[in-house]
Amino acid sequence: MPEELWINSASDWEQQAPRLAHESVLAVDLEGDFMLYRYGRRICLYQLAFENGDIWLIDPLAGFALDQLFQAFSNPNQIKVFWGASNDVRYLKALAGCQVQGLVDLWEAAKLILHPRPSLSMVLQDTLGVTIAKEVALQTSDWNTRPLSDDQRRYAAQDVRYLLPVWQKWKTALTGALATVFQKRMKHLLTLEVKPDLPPVERIKGRFLLTPDELVRLKHLADERECEAQRRDLAPWRLAENEKLLAWAKSGQTHAWET
Repeated sequence: MPEELWINSASDWEQQAPRLAHESVLAVDLEGDFMLYRYGRRICLYQLAFENGDIWLIDPLAGFALDQLFQAFSNPNQIKVFWGASNDVRYLKALAGCQVQGLVDLWEAAKLILHPRPSLSMVLQDTLGVTIAKEVALQTSDWNTRPLSDDQRRYAAQDVRYLLPVWQKWKTALTGALATVFQKRMKHLLTLEVKPDLPPVERIKGRFLLTPDELVRLKHLADERECEAQRRDLAPWRLAENEKLLAWAKSGQTHAWET
């Protein structure tokens, strides 16, 4: 029977991690918080699925070193199967210092094999006859929270559970011209970087409709919000949404938080 492991301690990780060096293919996903709940960007969970059906949910917030994981991710001789890898490979590079190699993005494969605008639910239904629910609320839930809820863990496991069976069915279809196009897309994905953050005021749409004086006030408010958000470890929009800052700037308000 396949196992589902929750790995959140150094001792558990040291016991399980050596297995990674012996695997030829892994399904991979990650969950994170990218300025949705807390300040900044962080990877909150790694999900792995193995050929025998085992699933690991690995907690990077527990603070133990994940060197073996990143060695596997960066090994070109081990295939890593993702769904929609664009952001994942960027954040692995930017936040974990890990350059993924041996990448397979099933979303890109699906665009070549199945449909120009594929969804994972479409792929699983068409390829495996499996039906999954679209759970946006769980996708955008707070992955910083510990313990994770049973629903979060179920959702996280489901994200990788079926990726390898799909890849087993599809990999022989990616031959000839399709294979050339696919490999070109994989190489492009690996060049992507997380864009540097713009100054706080430049992230606010609608600023160009302000007068020069209002724009000066908006800059003060945006900078204040950024400092307060960092101090409180909150996503800036949770202190005040951009529309509120625009309204304050128009009304003549310059300060909203103590600095």
